[in-house]
Amino acid sequence: MFNLFAGDSYRLLTRKNYIYPLIAAGSLVLLGFNMVVLYPYVAAVVATDQAAVDQLADQVKSMQEFQASQPDGEKYSRELTKNYERVQQLLPPDQAMGSFFQEIEEYAALNQLDIMGIKPTAPSQTDTGGPDSSEVQLEIKLRGEYFSLLKFMKSLQQAHRFNRLNRFSLKYSPQGLECQINISIFNKVVEK
Repeated sequence: MFNLFAGDSYRLLTRKNYIYPLIAAGSLVLLGFNMVVLYPYVAAVVATDQAAVDQLADQVKSMQEFQASQPDGEKYSRELTKNYERVQQLLPPDQAMGSFFQEIEEYAALNQLDIMGIKPTAPSQTDTGGPDSSEVQLEIKLRGEYFSLLKFMKSLQQAHRFNRLNRFSLKYSPQGLECQINISIFNKVVEK
């Protein structure tokens, strides 16, 4: 076998013949590697970093806007704690409705209304209570004067349990206005 580089045989080849094509081939491989692998990778990294920077800039902007709207942080924190405690009170963990019925009776007596009936109704097809709460629908029938019914409705808004008015109807009778109220009350679902 003939060895090109044995002894003085390498002198037979000029430098142009084997060095420059190797340099050109190496340069083309390196250029191809840069264009196929490195350039797309760097472009993806830059795009990801730019998206992260934009997201952080939006967060900083929203924090600054929030700080401008709430200059007193301690007062806001106290209000937030008070509202959180109110929500915890409005959504009790038990489904007992006795205390709510008592409240309704107190509001009716306070506003001089006659309670004709309170009963749970069939649940609706769509439970809007959400994943952490459940909904119970009630039908309340009252009799009394118009302004007493209005005061009762205002009292119902301030009840110790969160409720939502679904339907309200008034009907005239000789004994006074008869009112039928369908409301939903909510309670927190506690997993066991």
